[in-house]
Amino acid sequence: MNQPDDGPRTLTRLVLPDGIQESLIKYCAEFQLAFGEFELAVTPDGEWVFLGCNAEGQLTWIDDSTRACVMAAIADLLCARLPSQ
Repeated sequence: MNQPDDGPRTLTRLVLPDGIQESLIKYCAEFQLAFGEFELAVTPDGEWVFLGCNAEGQLTWIDDSTRACVMAAIADLLCARLPSQ
């Protein structure tokens, strides 16, 4: 998502509620995705809203900002799915 550069942002790592996590896993399975960059919002009432999924999301900025090692985890996942030689 393109956003205007209005200064520094704070990123917070969260744990998704079980129902949300399960729904996203089912979504990936239904569309045969190895992973997806999900866009979610939380309303002031605490309701989680699905905005979309990008199957080719740009995630390096998260690694650069948080040191969460997202790209390494995705590489491990994809390599594990390669056929044995």
